[in-house]
Amino acid sequence: MSRCRVPPARSARSLRSDTGHSEVAIALCREAIERAAALGRPAAAVHAYGNMVPALLERGELTQAEVAIRSGRALMVRGLGTAFALLLSLSLLAQRREKPELAARLLGCAEQAYSAGGHHMHPPEVRIREGVLAALRARFSDEVIATLQAEGARWSEDEAFERAGLC
Repeated sequence: MSRCRVPPARSARSLRSDTGHSEVAIALCREAIERAAALGRPAAAVHAYGNMVPALLERGELTQAEVAIRSGRALMVRGLGTAFALLLSLSLLAQRREKPELAARLLGCAEQAYSAGGHHMHPPEVRIREGVLAALRARFSDEVIATLQAEGARWSEDEAFERAGLC
């Protein structure tokens, strides 16, 4: 592979299937992020962060996931002007930290950001969304979830990160 290209990121779930180890998947995501940063191509790191954070959360590494979200956000905002792609992972982090109301609001913010930008969720992102929704449905009625999501949909990206304590 040319040293001028960043390899396309596969989902951490697919990497775990190929390697059998989430540690290897996370390491490969970190390598892709480092290459993208070294090449000055933050857009190339978007999928790596989007795959690494859920893998960290799956392993219960909440602090490491938060660190990755913070560093990913800084890189993406500098290079792309937005870090909307991390909002779903931020929602998952809130859900894993037993903050369901915040998770629902962040999910609403994420869905609004995808919609406003004309973006479509890829299968790993859909799995995150569905996982957070399943956890929310175990606690709240559909009406309560919809209300919380509508509140979050009115948040700006910056407000979402601020309310999650990650600014």
